[in-house]
Amino acid sequence: MVWIPRTENERADYLSRIIDSDDWAISEFVFQIVESLWGPHEAFAGELQNLPVSLLSKVNLLPELLSESRAASTTKGYYQSFLRWKKWAILNGIENCDILPAKAFHVAIYLASLTQSSNTVSPVVQAFYSLKWIHSLIGSLCSPTDSSLVINVLEGAKRSLATPTNKKEPISVELLHKMYDAMFSFGNLYNQRIICACFTAFAVF
Repeated sequence: MVWIPRTENERADYLSRIIDSDDWAISEFVFQIVESLWGPHEAFAGELQNLPVSLLSKVNLLPELLSESRAASTTKGYYQSFLRWKKWAILNGIENCDILPAKAFHVAIYLASLTQSSNTVSPVVQAFYSLKWIHSLIGSLCSPTDSSLVINVLEGAKRSLATPTNKKEPISVELLHKMYDAMFSFGNLYNQRIICACFTAFAVF
């Protein structure tokens, strides 16, 4: 007896053409997340061996639900950010065992290097929250994002990369006089309308 796919079975009986409703699979993206977080998918072999038989069928529910813990776009963003952390860690000689769970001191240096190479704080914030999310997925009791060192580095990055606020001067009577002198013309109704609107707004507010 030789097995062939049902789509290639030209002389199949009715039963062989029934689609198996239990023939499920998780998406490739979800599998990549699980694989990158926990390494080879035998990572929980010890837990599975000690799991009651009645619960084994429920294990398959975890990966998809974990990926749904955030919006799809957020999950993908966090995952890509985690891969950048992983690449940086490997390039800088950090051992695999310290990539996940990560050490607070390593993460602090990583955020500092991102701050140095970024024009905005967005990459630093995303790196922080992606690591926070990743560690929550693996049930880590000690996330580097809980460290006061890492939190203070993040706050420092926010201040360092913040766009300075340029406050505009409040409207004064002197400024209105200058506007009037520059814009008023007897034949220009458009400018007269703007001047009236500005004067009215100034008087009301």
